Amino acid sequence: MTIGERFMALPRAVQWAIGAGVVFVLYFVAVEPGLVLYERFSREVEMADIRLAELENQVEDREDDLSAFEIGLSKHGEVLPPRPLSEVGPDVNGLWQELQLEFESLTGLRTQSSELGFASERIENQLVPPGAELVRVKLTANFDASPEDIVDLVGRLESSPIIHSVSAVRLRLNSADQRLLSAQIETESWAFVERSATR
Repeated sequence: MTIGERFMALPRAVQWAIGAGVVFVLYFVAVEPGLVLYERFSREVEMADIRLAELENQVEDREDDLSAFEIGLSKHGEVLPPRPLSEVGPDVNGLWQELQLEFESLTGLRTQSSELGFASERIENQLVPPGAELVRVKLTANFDASPEDIVDLVGRLESSPIIHSVSAVRLRLNSADQRLLSAQIETESWAFVERSATR
């Protein structure tokens, strides 16, 4: 007698019990692992979709940053990245000496510079070499000049790649010569120094 014949000879209730047992075993042997695998893949796909959405947002943010950078570049000109302080300080002072020669009405130029530390580690890591600290070189220039020359001079400062910003312009009438204004202009440039040199 074959296995099939023996199975068919069993009472109907036993046949149903055996069938249910086979289905139960097949479910846990084949179907259950498949469902677990499906759920795992579904979670991974969901996480991948979330990560993709985050990356798309980052790309949009970068595109916005790039657009703003291009607008700023076309409006204000090229700006140099932070360089060693030993280069930035002399370059800024040299620029002011050039301006003194370029603008005939500019007289009595006095400059004073200072370095201000910048504590943001996140920004430092993006802009300076490892082991260096980002500093802001602030230069204050006091001089007398004609209104027209002051306007042109500020334009030259803003378009210079070594000046990152013209942070303040203060003007008052010159008491000795009404054709001139007494000006105080503050500029800022970024530089970096080795951390050991700043301690």
